[in-house]
Formats: sequence, C-alpha cells, structure tokens
Amino acid sequence: MTYSINGIGTQHYGVRNEVRRNEVCPHCGREVSLKSYDTTKYFVVFFIPLIPLKKLRIVDDCSFCRRWTEVRLADWEERKQTALRECLEQLKANDTDPQAVAQAIATATSFQDESILLQFRELAMSMTDHADVQRALASALTYFGNHQDAIVSLRHALAAEDTRPTRVQLAAELVQVGQTKEADACLAYIWENNSPEHVGLWRMIAEGYQQESNHEATLECINRMLTLEPSLESDKEFKAFRKKAEKYRKKNTVLATPKGTTRPQKSNTPGLDLAKWIGPAVAILLVLGYFATAIWRGMSREVDVVNGLSIPYTATVNGQFVPLEPHSRRSITISEGQATVSGASDEVAIPERTITVKTPFWTRPFKQHRFVINPDEAAAIGRATIVYGDRNAEPQVTTSAGQFLYSYEGIDHPFEEPPQTIEVSNDGIGYRDILFLLSPDTESVYLSRQEQVTILKNRLKFAKGARSIPIMRVFAELAEPEDFLNVAASFIAERPLLVEWHRVYQTISESARPDHDLISEYKAQLAQDPNNSDLLYLTARLHTDLRQRRELLKRALDVDPNSPYANHGLGYELLASGRFDRAMSYATTAWQAAPSNTLFATLYYYCLIANENFDGAIEIIETSGLVDSVQTLVQTIPLLVAKGEAPTAADAINAFVKASYGETPSAQRDMLQNALQDVLDYAAGNFDDLNARYADELNNVEPSFQVLVSQGRLAEASDLLDANVMVLSGFEPSLFFPHLALYIAASSHNETALAARQLELAIELLATGDADDRQVADLLKNPEHAGDEPIVPMRWPGDSRLVAAALAKRIPKHQGQYRQLAEKLNFERTFPYWELKRDLERTTGFE
Repeated sequence: MTYSINGIGTQHYGVRNEVRRNEVCPHCGREVSLKSYDTTKYFVVFFIPLIPLKKLRIVDDCSFCRRWTEVRLADWEERKQTALRECLEQLKANDTDPQAVAQAIATATSFQDESILLQFRELAMSMTDHADVQRALASALTYFGNHQDAIVSLRHALAAEDTRPTRVQLAAELVQVGQTKEADACLAYIWENNSPEHVGLWRMIAEGYQQESNHEATLECINRMLTLEPSLESDKEFKAFRKKAEKYRKKNTVLATPKGTTRPQKSNTPGLDLAKWIGPAVAILLVLGYFATAIWRGMSREVDVVNGLSIPYTATVNGQFVPLEPHSRRSITISEGQATVSGASDEVAIPERTITVKTPFWTRPFKQHRFVINPDEAAAIGRATIVYGDRNAEPQVTTSAGQFLYSYEGIDHPFEEPPQTIEVSNDGIGYRDILFLLSPDTESVYLSRQEQVTILKNRLKFAKGARSIPIMRVFAELAEPEDFLNVAASFIAERPLLVEWHRVYQTISESARPDHDLISEYKAQLAQDPNNSDLLYLTARLHTDLRQRRELLKRALDVDPNSPYANHGLGYELLASGRFDRAMSYATTAWQAAPSNTLFATLYYYCLIANENFDGAIEIIETSGLVDSVQTLVQTIPLLVAKGEAPTAADAINAFVKASYGETPSAQRDMLQNALQDVLDYAAGNFDDLNARYADELNNVEPSFQVLVSQGRLAEASDLLDANVMVLSGFEPSLFFPHLALYIAASSHNETALAARQLELAIELLATGDADDRQVADLLKNPEHAGDEPIVPMRWPGDSRLVAAALAKRIPKHQGQYRQLAEKLNFERTFPYWELKRDLERTTGFE
C-alpha cells in the first residue's frame, strides 16, 4: 500500500495495461468498478515523484473502498509466462482438446491479458460444437468488454447444448448491448415454469428495458416479479425501483439522453479594472499555450496501425516495431511529417513506403484528427455517427477500404465503444462519431461490391498456396470476369499446381472468353510436364468429347492411382453417365484422400444416394460440413423418405423446430415449420397437403412454384418465375434450371408457346456457360447437330436429369438413351423429381 504525510511518502504514478470491469469487490463486498493496471511506486516529496521504488501490478483497485492487491510486476509476468507455456504445451500435444483450450482462455482472464486471448481465440471460435469452450470464450470476451463477440460464442454454445445457464448468460449479454427484447425471448422457456427463483432474471430484464426507456415493459416485468414473490411488496429497494419505473413512465423519460445543464452567467464586478492588466497577460499566456499545444500535438500524433490480413505480421513505422495480430489494430505515437512504413513476417513482405501525416498548424488544437495506417491495404474501416435522444435513429455508417493511409476529422471515440449516455443540448439530440475495424464476417454487410473486390485483391497479394483458395472463391463471385482472370494469372503459374485456382479459372475463362483456346493452353503446359496427374485432370475437364476426357483421366490415374482430382474426374464422368457402381469406387478414393474437400465430399454424397446408400449419405451430410444446421435437416429429409422413414423425418422436423423456438406459437416458428414440412411433403409426394398450404396465397416463392407446376398451372408458374428468377434459379451456373423444368412440364401438357419461350430462355443462359454448357445449348437449339452417339451432359445429377430429359424431347434419334439417362439420374427426391418421373413414364409428348 501507499502512504504519505503532508505530501511526503509513497505514491503510485503511471497507468499501463489497464483493465476495468464491474464486479463485486473482494474487500468491501460491493458491486463496483474494479481497475487493474501496471504502475510504479515512487517516493514523493510534496507529491512530486522523485525516486522510483518498484514496478507493480495493481489488481482489483476498488473505486469505493480504495483497496487493492499488489503484486511485483516481474513476478506477475513470470507466472503469466509459465502458465502460458503450460497451455501451449498442452495444445501442442492436442490442439483439439477442449479442456486445454478452456484452460488457455482461463489463463488470459486470470492474468487480465487480452493478447493471450487473441492467441487462442481463433482456435476456440472454431470449436463451435463444444459448449463449454464457447461459454468460457464468451466469459473471457465479456471480461475484456467485447460483448458482441461474446454473444456470437454463446449462440454457438446454445446450438451445441441448450442449457439454462447458457441462456441466462446469453440473456445477460444481450441486455448489456441494449437488446433486451431478444434477451427476454432467449429466456422464454424459463418463464414457462413460474418459480420465485426467476425473480432475479426478471429484475435483469426489467433493468434492461428501463435502460432502453421502454417503461411499459419495465413495469410488466416488475408485476411479474410480484406475482412470483409477493413478499417483495414489503422490500424497500424493490418498492423504490417500482416507484422510479412508474415515475419514468409517467414523464416518458428518455434515460439515454439526459438533458444538459446551462452554466450560470456572471455579471461584471469591480475587479474589471484589474482585468485590463490581467487580460493581456492571459492572452499572451493563451497564445503561448496555443503554440505549445500545436507543437506538442504535432510531435506526438497518435495514429492507428491496422492489419487487414488473416495472418500476423510486424509493421515498422519510422523505426517503431508494431506487432499486429490478424484483423487487429494498435495505436502508436509519431511526429507529424513524412513517415516510412513497411511490414514483414515469415509469410509477408510489405515494401517500404513513405507517407505524409500532416494537420494544419492553426487548427490543430481544435480539431480531432485521426490517421489510420494500413500497410497491407486489405482492411476496411467504418465510421459511424451515433444519435442520442432519438430511439428511432439508426447509426449513420460510412466505410473506406483498400487504402494505405486513412485520415479522419471529428472522431470522438476511435476504435472504442461509445458511451451509453451523454449530456446533450437543449434540443435533446446529441451525436458521437466512432471508428471501427470491420471484421471479415461483417464486410459484406457494410461494404459495396467494389470495396470488397478491392480488399480481396489486396489480400491475394499476400496469400500464397492453399491459403489463397478461400479468398479466391469469394473474389471469383464478386469480381468482374476479366478482373478475376488477370489476378488468377500469377496463381495458375504456381507450382505445385493450385488445382482449385485452375478449376475456377477454366470455368470463368470458358464463359468470359469463349474464343480463347483453353485446351491448347493446357496441352502446351502438359507437353512441358506430361506426367503431372493434376495437369492431366485439368486438361481432361476441358474436353467435351468423352473419349478424350476419359483417356486423359486414365492417364492421370496411371501416373498416380491415388490422385484425388483424377479419381474425382472419372467418378464425376461415370456418375453423369449413369454408371453409379463404377463411379462409387472412384468417388470413394477421392473422398478418402481429402475428406475435408467439399468437391470430393459432394461427389461421394451423390454416389451414395445414386447407389441407394442413404444412411451413408446422411452421415456425410452430418460430418463433412457440406451444409449448416438447417440445411442439414433439409438435405436429410428426402433421404429419410427414400428409406421409407417419413415418420422419422416428421419427428426430426418437430424436434428441430421445438429446439429452435420452443413450443410458444410465433410467426418465425410457423415459417420454419412450414418450410421444413414443404420439403417433406414434396419428397413423399404429398401434393394434397402441399397444395392446401398454398391454395389461397402464393406467399413463398419456391414451394409456390412447385405447387403451380404440379397442378399444371404453368402460365402462373411462368409469371412467378419471371418475377423471382434469382430466387428460383439460385446463382450461376444453374440459372437455366427452372426454365428447363418449366419447358419439360409445358411440353408434356402440349402448351407449345410457353414451352418454346422457356426453352429459348434456358438456351440463352446455357450459351453463356462453359464449353459443356455451350454444347448442350447448341444441341437444344439445333437438334440436327447431334452426332451418331448422344453426348453426356457433364453437370451434377440435379441439373443433368433435366438436360437429358430436354435432349430426349429435342433429339428423337437419341430419345431412348436420353430418357434412360434422365430416369437414372432422377434419384434425388427434390423438385422436379415427381414431375420428371411422370413425364418419363409417358409414352407420348415428345417432339
């Protein structure tokens, strides 16, 4: 402890690595603000520090009783490093051990060091199926004030294991961030059991509503507390709380925007004569102070350095080393003027650049300038104006992305949470401007398409090998084709081959550059490296001639029998050709070589269904990560029906809906129930139930389209498709799908004009695809171009069955083969399974 008599004694000076939290003081037992920080104990004379005595870590400095715990800083750091080493050793032995990850998180909080949490946070966040890890992570994030990310972790924990403590913890976090209504809904299942032990939870919800100035809801919660615990009627603290709530409701008080106060004005006094002499002296002092402030601020300009990459590196700014974690920020102080900036790590090399950090001298003391340096040019910065005093006002957000240096003025809270309340002017409205670093998860929400393309392109500059592939996939979806192809040039030249880059490059190139001879390009590469199995596979997938394609794939397997891509290519071709048993062996080899590869898992999944191994297909869905939780059930329902277990599918739907929304009726619950029931009814062929659900109003596009087609109301289906083409088509490259389905249905019903129009639209879309799609488009448009043998449409079965059925209608000489292929490929009980099945069973209706 410190002590001083008449200004002589010991005193703490300096605060570093400060951590604040609201908790019960271990000394006085009150719930207060506890502060922990690094400091130095000095010997002071008249409170002026003269001799440094020792460096300390102050733990839990209570704002009320002013007691704390002292630890020598060196001892604190040594214990922290020892604990950190133990955690790293446990994780090195098994980085998937949830107990080890939880211990690492506990180390971060026990030593109040957020940088330790950052080391293990990504690993912990990836373990979404371990509820204990997610709850521990949420507690740590809350400890360091990161409530939004804590909510995300708690939602993961709830999805993994729905328990009362988790819901209570989540509700507390939601209240903390001003989402009391969601917190109330989160605890809905608890309210069903009226128990006095729920009083504390109702009090938390009541205080949340009160903080949001929802006084009616506050009083409803207070009444519920009284119902559960009538004895509260005599509790003084409770009565005061209720009285305050009633007062707030009566006056319609807005707690988040307290009225400001006006300073009293002073009148002139006889001391005014003295001011004639003091005024000039004060003016001189003010001018000198202004100059000193302007110079000092120019010499100690605080700037932020941000990392927009998913890998750590160290930035160097005017010789200062700034370690940066992935997607993170650090503040440093530099002198205004020119600054040199570079960055480096084992994986990153950012060349040195010179920037200018400069503010106007004459306005420097009065304006809030903020500079942000982004050496990798891959970060996105958001600026938000928070409106106080208007509950309906949304924050006004603007963004900037892909720049080396950002400059802002008028920022009140750079990279920190704004205050919950402020003192406002007489009009009752106040504003605060904040800066925040967008995470990769929120960039698509705030950024324009072009801004996303810019930062993705910059990230690809520093992403080598397999690490570039996830970025590439998003970049390919957002960028213009030529922009993607230009960026792809350096990646397709890498060795060993980045096959996924080549696959996307080929697909986009075939569509955007139809005149470019891709086959010759890859044959030239193959001539330089004839025994490269991946290159043989990539060359094979460009051929529309099946014989040449198979020959190249077999050569690839001769070079490497276990090549996953060559096995995938041959399995994919055999699946598309309807030879399911042979396709299965190749698909299995590819999947076993790389089970985490979605491409291989998808082929393996389709082969399992085609060979009627429905249990195996369900297992793949549940374990391979092909789909998320809702889609897992959507994919599983038709498989259960195909097994003859429709009641099991119905039970699974009811259990999932109950787990998601409980048993309390709500619009969201009904929407989920109906959507899943639609999937079940279609898979089971229960068109009476499906039609009844949409008899009065076609309010759900996808099932409504299916109902219209199944009922033969094809003109209405066509109008619905015209109005909702992107919803029904999904995204490239299957935009033709609903048009071709409607063409087949219209042909079967002899609606010639409608069939012709839908066929024309499908052909137009296929003609913009790759070489296989263009070949199909040509045959559909010009049946006379058909050769002696039918071509096999190289697409996934859901699309191929439609293409084969359409070709059967257009090419009479191959009608039998195409009908047989369409029938084989029609093994998924998803739209248009039943329509296609009925069409193929007819003996007439072909052109």
